Formats: sequence, structure tokens, C-alpha cells
Amino acid sequence: MATVTTSIGTNSSLGTSTPSGCSGSGPWDVTISLSPHNVSVGDTAKITDYTLGDFYYLITAISGTTWTFKYISGGMGSTSPCTLVDMSYGQASATFQRTYSTIGAWESDLDDTSYYSSSDDAVGEAYNDSVFDEYIVIDGGGTVGLSSVTLTAPSSQRHDGKAGTGTRIEYTGNEGSSFRIKRSQCTVEWLELDLTSTGSSVAAGVNFGANSTQDVYCRNNIIHGLTTQSTHIHGVYVWGTGNSSNTRYFMNNILYNIDNSSTTKEASGITVSSGNWGVYLYNNTVYYVKATGSGDQALCFSIHDTDTFLKNNIAARADAASASNEKCFGESGFSGSTHDYNLSTDSTATGTNSLTGEDYEDLFVSVTGGTEDLHLEEGAAAIDAGVDLGTSPTNVNIDIDGFDRDTVASWDIGADEYVSSAINITPASAECVFAADLTVTIAKFVTPDAAACVLAAVIDNVGKAIAPDAAACVFAADLTVTIDKVVTPDAAACVFTSSLTVTVDKVVSPDAAIADLAAVDPTVFIEKFVTPDAAACVLAAVIDNVDKGIAPDAAECVFAASVTVTVEKVVTPDVAECVFSADLTVTIEKFVTPDAAVADLSAVDPTVSITGGGTTVSPASAVATLAAPDPTTFIDTVLTATASFNLAAQSPTVVVSGNTTITPSAATVLLGASLGGLNPPGLIYVSDPQINAPFVSGAQIDVPNIFKPRIER
Repeated sequence: MATVTTSIGTNSSLGTSTPSGCSGSGPWDVTISLSPHNVSVGDTAKITDYTLGDFYYLITAISGTTWTFKYISGGMGSTSPCTLVDMSYGQASATFQRTYSTIGAWESDLDDTSYYSSSDDAVGEAYNDSVFDEYIVIDGGGTVGLSSVTLTAPSSQRHDGKAGTGTRIEYTGNEGSSFRIKRSQCTVEWLELDLTSTGSSVAAGVNFGANSTQDVYCRNNIIHGLTTQSTHIHGVYVWGTGNSSNTRYFMNNILYNIDNSSTTKEASGITVSSGNWGVYLYNNTVYYVKATGSGDQALCFSIHDTDTFLKNNIAARADAASASNEKCFGESGFSGSTHDYNLSTDSTATGTNSLTGEDYEDLFVSVTGGTEDLHLEEGAAAIDAGVDLGTSPTNVNIDIDGFDRDTVASWDIGADEYVSSAINITPASAECVFAADLTVTIAKFVTPDAAACVLAAVIDNVGKAIAPDAAACVFAADLTVTIDKVVTPDAAACVFTSSLTVTVDKVVSPDAAIADLAAVDPTVFIEKFVTPDAAACVLAAVIDNVDKGIAPDAAECVFAASVTVTVEKVVTPDVAECVFSADLTVTIEKFVTPDAAVADLSAVDPTVSITGGGTTVSPASAVATLAAPDPTTFIDTVLTATASFNLAAQSPTVVVSGNTTITPSAATVLLGASLGGLNPPGLIYVSDPQINAPFVSGAQIDVPNIFKPRIER
């Protein structure tokens, strides 16, 4: 008949709004102005009438500002929400909340005719408001005549294939099984079952029990952490019951860390007992099943009934005291079962197309205890080694992340379908914005070595700093820019402003590709910045909009010729503009080695004459011109602040005939360097500049003292 969705969670305050209009006679279409909101279909509206008390309505549809209210309970019976009043006899407001606070309460109401009618499909959506700690049995709905019962997590609350990322049940009690399915036409999906804190008598995580015979699905779940029990333990246990019409499906699940190492009991990931019919185990990943008691077995798949069908399963790392007792696939029914296209880390995955003897460390992203990530890693043997099972049984093609396997050419073995990072993007003009932290590594930034670098500096007086605000660095030859691996992490959000095709393998190579890096605090370490002391080499404009760039603040670096950009893994259209809006780390191995950069310091001698007690100095200021030797600039690793070199003037005293003092405005030159903070510490040195001391006839001039600033690591 109808699908009835109800929410399960602990959030009792999703928002409040006052209905402004109602239509219908129950259910009612109610006008609600609540935007934005966190209310979903399946939540409940509680409205308190001043005289009649609390009324509860199930939200069965939301379309813009029109929400459908179905009366459930309270007050004097079914009543329009728009007739309920507050203390001032105005329209009473509605408070929105989850319908149930526990999974058990939801299951207990599966025969409540206030919610359900015969042939309805009941869907309970468990939210990640908090962790559920409860023993769960699903066997209701038979009295009212439900067609099916589904316990799931809404799409926004689902895990991403790793523990701790979605709706979670963490049972701490001591029942024999933490989760029992005891009815047919039942689906349990998209949940994490964390068994790390169960009591010592818990023998199984999920139990396919009595009466769970037809159309029973357990899919896209994560089950882990059942350890150190007083009995034999099973991540999943399928009871022998029913008849030849049985259809029980366990698909696209991840099980790991089923460890009975501190007892004398056995451990198995998935156990199918004898007396079964029609058990289908497709695309599951079972990792690390351990039993260390003498003679105790550790099996990833323990198959006791031949009417079991196993395809596309990974069984990895069975661990027992004796090698003969550790098996990825085993027990009496396995040899007679239907099985192929499976993978084991031992030799037990029999079948023409199965893989054996694989190393579990080469299969998964991470097997580190506590941070397991059992997605397939690049190059894993399971990739493209499975068989295409189509779309039947229902959702067998949907992997642990919700990815549709039917969109790729070949299926993988295991719960995860590996998706390459190679994605094609067009059109030619696409803007790609990466909203997460990125790492940019530049191996060799600019070639050729002979690119001309011209420093345009004007110095009014010797006392002025050299690095002027508008110093321009122009490269007059063709340049090649090579970027080895540009963007990480994989989770960087990419927003495309038009209909696009992305190619991530060897991407951008246009003559005029633009890449603006809008990063925060890049770090540049300058080991050998500029020689001689007075040469200011301005390197900044390759990276625009950098909060703290390379000296000076307003330096502009212009590439005047064609630029070729080769990107191994990045974005490709011909004129792609990429704006990186988060933190970057830039590593530059060899930045610029121009042959023709000039920096030379020479001085014009002032002339001093004394007439009738008067003193004349010409010119008034010694002029310094920047012109000569070839500097070489290497940037190996990193610096966070602006470095600059300043040329300052010190006024000397000239003594004539022992009694006349002349103080020209600028004669002796003091060369110094000011340097911003180094991070990490580095070494800066400058070679000897050539400064000619001015000659003053009949006067004594102190020879300028030139020092070399040196900063040790």
C-alpha cells in the first residue's frame, strides 16, 4: 500500500514554527514557514493546546512550505493542527522532534495501526544524533500485516565505509546476539555495529534467526570488534531454518576484528550453519579473525551448508595457534557450495576465477588497529577481478560507499568498488574551486636557465632602500613550468561552474593556462637569496594573492612569453582556471637562475671647496647606481615572511685643517640587511659588494665599514 517512514534519534528540538494555514480533513496540508530547517519526513510535530493538551502528528511529506501532518495521538482525538490554540488563544506553535528515541521503541510500534495499515512498508530511519546502546530484535509487523520492514540510516547519516562516520549501534549488554532478525521481508542496512564493549556472553553480532527465511537482506553495514568472549563467536550467524524457498542475502558488508584470542574458543567472521537453504554471500570483505587456543579454529567464512552461494568476497588474515586451524574459507559445506570469484590471503579461495595467496597489506588503504580503512588501495589484486552480478538481488550493485558498480566496466572483489581518481572534465573554460586543504609540490618551476631577469630599481638617495614597490622581473624567453603532483587530498571539494568533463591523468598543457593560488601563509625557505648584498631580486607574482609572500610586498613578476604547464594529476581544460582557496605548502626546488641579472654599486665623488669660511659640497648627495655582477638565486625549500635588503646612508664628519667641520648629506655608505622571520631557520649570506668611497679634497673621510650579515640555522 504505502511506505511509512518514521525517524529514530535523540534530537527532540529540530525547530519550532507556527502553522499559518491548513487544508484537508486529515491528513492535513499545513503551511509552515521554517527555513532553513533540519526536519525530515518521518519526524513528529508536537503541538500543545492550552486546554486540550499535547497533540502528535507524523510528518509524511514536505514540499516547500507545505508539510503534510498525519494525526497519531494526543488531545481529544484527530484534530486539525490549525484549530489548536495557545494561552492567548492564538494559533499554537509546533515543535519538531524525532518520532522515536530508540530502535527498540520503533520496533515495538510496528503493529500500531495509528501509523500502519495492512500491506504497508515500514521504514525506520536511524539518525546519528547519538550512539544507540541497545539489544535489537526485529520481529514485529505481522499482526497489522506489513509487507516489509526496513531499518536504515537516511542518506545524510550514513557511514563512508569507515567506523565512526555514521549511525552507530554500540551494544554494551550481555545478550547472546546483539542484533536478531526474526522475520521475513526484512532489510537492515547502512549501520555500524560496534561490538568492542559488549558483555562476555555475546556470541554473535548479527543473527539471522528463526522465521527470517525469505527476502532477508543485511547489506552495506560495518560490523567489528567482537572480542574475548566466553563462547565461540561469529560476526554474523545464519541459523539453519526454513525450506528451499529461502532467500537470505548478506551483501556489500565489511566485517573485521573478530578476535577470541584470550579464551579457548573459536572465532569466525560469517558462519552459515547446516540445515540452511538459499544463503547468498556477495561482495563482502572479512578481515582479521583470530583464535589462539590450542586446537581452536579461526575462519573468515565458516560454511556448513552446501546451499550457500559465495561470489566476490574477500577473506583476509585468519589467525590461529596452528596454521592448519586458520582458514579464510572452510568447514564441511564449503567444498559443495557454489563459489567463485573470491579472494583469500591463503590457498582456500577455490574456484576457477578466484585469487589466493594475496598479501592483506597490499589490499587495503589501512590495516592499522583502531584506524582501519578497508577500502581497496590502488593496485590491489581485487580490483576488476570480480564478476558482474547485475542488479539482482536488489542493490547488490551498490558498494559500501553507495557507489553503483554498474557504472564501471568491471566489478571488484569485496565490499568496496575502487574508483580511480582519473575523471574527465570539459569544456575548455572550467573553473575548479578546491575547498579543502591542499598540498602543492613543484619539482622544477622555471626553465630555461638563461631566462633574462631585469631588475628595474630607482634610488633617489643612497639612504633609500633598494627594493622599490614596483620592481619588475621580466622573463624574456620561453619558459616551461612542470608541476609533478599538484593537488591533495582526495577529499578536496571541487565545484564546476558548467557542464564539464575532467581528465585527471596528465592534464593541462595550454599556452596560456592560468593558475591562481589563493593560499594562506605559504612557506618559502631561501637558502641563498641574492648576491651581491645590494641586489634586490623580486620573486612574488607567480603566486597571486598570497598573504605573506616573497619580498617585497608589491613586487610584480611577469612572464612575457609562452608558458607550458604539465600537470600529472590536476584539472584539464585548455584554459582551465584553478583557484585554490585553502592552505597550501609550496616547495620550490630550483626557481630562477638568470644569467643576465645585474646589480652593481658605484658612487659619484662629491667635491668639497672652502671659500671665505664658507663650505660648498657638490653634488649634495653621493649617487649610487645599481648595475653589475650576475647573481644566482636558488630557492630550495621555505620562508614565511618578507625578506628585503636595505641600502642606508651614514653621515660622516669631515675635518679640514683641524678646525673646520663639514657634514655632507650623504657620503659614507653603510650596507645592511633586514630579514623577516625564517621558518624553518635557514642561512642567508651575501658576497662582497664593491663600494667606492667618495674623495673629498683636503678632507678626511672615514672609509665605510661593510659587514656581511650571516644568520646560522
